This record gives sequence, structure tokens and C-alpha cells, in this order.
Amino acid sequence: GVTPLDALFKDQWYLTSKYGINATNAWSKTMGSKNVVVAVLDSGITAHPDLDNQVIPGYDFVSDPTSSNDGDGWDANNADPGDYYGSEPSSWHGTHVAGIIAAIDNDIGVLGVAPNVKIIPVRVLGTEGGTEADIVAGLNWAAGQQVGSIPLNAHPASVINMSIGGQGSCLTSSPTATVLRSIKDLGITVVTAAGNDSGYASLSYPGNCVPTINVGATGKTGKPAFYSNYGDAVDIAAPGGDYCYQTGAQLADGQIFSTLNTGTTAPGSATYGYELGTSMAAPAVAGVVALMYSAVLRKSPTFTPDATFVTDIYYALRDTARDGVGTGVNKVFSAPIAATPSGNTCAVASSTTHTYGAGIIDAAAALANILN
Repeated sequence: GVTPLDALFKDQWYLTSKYGINATNAWSKTMGSKNVVVAVLDSGITAHPDLDNQVIPGYDFVSDPTSSNDGDGWDANNADPGDYYGSEPSSWHGTHVAGIIAAIDNDIGVLGVAPNVKIIPVRVLGTEGGTEADIVAGLNWAAGQQVGSIPLNAHPASVINMSIGGQGSCLTSSPTATVLRSIKDLGITVVTAAGNDSGYASLSYPGNCVPTINVGATGKTGKPAFYSNYGDAVDIAAPGGDYCYQTGAQLADGQIFSTLNTGTTAPGSATYGYELGTSMAAPAVAGVVALMYSAVLRKSPTFTPDATFVTDIYYALRDTARDGVGTGVNKVFSAPIAATPSGNTCAVASSTTHTYGAGIIDAAAALANILN
């Protein structure tokens, strides 16, 4: 395996630990290709030394000038101006997600799952979330399709990450499902977060749309995280972090460490910090998928991904997933629903068993599978 020198790599348990994603063994095959682009449909991005060289300029598709917080609607500025709302400080959500995928290997800070791939920030979330129309426009643009009179995206994504979740259905006739089918036909893999409602993932949009790879979250102990959605709409699990308690005190180090910003309202300085959620689990999967595209393209430089390849990616992830503490019947990771932790625990506790997809992704095994 590859052991990086980045100063805060030691805080990234989810890359290497027993219930992490086995990233260092994958990196001995590839750390990603600069020709592979991952679109991050999110809140935009802030300046950060671990990300600046990774970012290809994207676009802002937040149409509501109030929610956009930058005074206008759609524009070419993909910067995150902050999503503070009332007393809630800005989350810098897109910056954290982007770091999980592709923070560069530069001997400082943290390391992304695919540190050599490129990020294209596509802003679809403002202070009041996002609309389906804006998300659909962002998906189309990320995929290299014409959207209105906006200049084409010259660097279409191979992988699209949507760490987005809200209550809502997704009919096969809906605009989102329609564009997702067309994107799959272009050979693009879309990864979604299953949602943080401790409920059925089938009720959380856009992860409940087909076709996506919908990701549930596990904690440091390999158990499903207490907040993670579950059920048949979850395809796979990845570390999203958990609150672990010792003598009643919440420990941050069970969460996911990545790039952040110090600003409470508007952007401040680049920093690093812990977050948790299926929003953090999805980009771990998107990063692994980006490694898979990179490895296949290095092996066969003229290969053109198509819908069949997107399906192959899904099966490679599923068939190599590790069971964590689940029973793993027919590649379904099942466990009691996770209770909100208390006492000295990160425990799972309930009489009802739910499914969280095929298991925890294994980056090295998935790479080996797709290269076979």
C-alpha cells in the first residue's frame, strides 16, 4: 500500500482502518488520473490549498437570488458565498465533500480518496436548499449537455456526486430520473447520499432516483451510523462518521475529517474539520469510482465508458463490499437500526434489523474487480 506524508492523514481513519475503505492498497494501483473529472453538485466551493489545483471552474445553478446569497441567479461563479441561515453558521458543505474526493497529495493537510483527479464544482444548493429544476440543470451541464444559452462544460464529468437529501418521491417520469437515465447512457456514474433521517431511503430525494449508486453511512466501528437511512433504496455503505461517546463526552474523531473554512457567514480562511452524514459517505464512494475510471482508462486509453460500464462499476462495488458487522446474506449488509449513542458507546441497538446495502466499500478490491 501507499502511505502518504500529508500531515493530517493520521486523522482520516476512514481511509485505512479496519472499517475504512482500504484506500492505501488501492493507491498502489492508481491515485487517480487528471483526465477523470468528478462533478460535485453541492453548495459551491471555497479557496483551499488542498483543493485549488484540483478545481476546474464550474457553474452556479442556484436560481433564487435570495437563496443564492450572492445577489443573482445562475452565473459562472461556483464559489460558495456561505449558506448561513438565521443563527445557523455556514456549513461549507461543498468544500468538505470535495476534499473527501480529491484533496491533493501535497504533504500538508488531508488526502482525498482520489487525489489526482479533478473536481468541477456545480453549485445547486443555497441557503434554502435546492430546487429540482436547478439540480436537473446542474446534472445536464456537468454531463456536458447544452443547458439554455450557458457555455458548454468543456470538461464533462465521469462521476457526479450529489450529497443532497430532502423528503420527496422520484417517479420514473420525473425530470431528475429522466436526466439520470440519459447521463448513464453517456457512461457517467452518479453517486448519491441516502439521507440522514434514520428512516427509509426510498423517501429521500434524489438518492431514491434511479439510476444512482445510493450510499448509506457507517461509523468507526463498522456499524451503521445512527442517522443513516436504510432499506432497499440503499445500494452500498461507506464511512460517514458517528458520534462516539466516552464518559458522556462526544468524541469528534469518529467523524470524517476533511477540508473546511473558518468563516461563520462569509468565507474566512482555509481550515480542516470533522463532519458526519451520508453526505460524507457518498464522496468516499465517488472517489473510489473515480479511481476505477482512472485505472480502466490507464489500462485501455481508447476505452469509452458507456451504460454497460456504469452497471459494471455498480456490480464491482457491490460484489467486493465488506460486511462490517452485518450478516451479509446475498450481499445485503443488515444490522439493527442504530440508536443515538449515549454512555460509552457508538452502539447499534434495536430489535428491528434493516438493510444498508451490500456492505462497506473496499477500494482495492473494487479496483481489482473492474480491471479483470
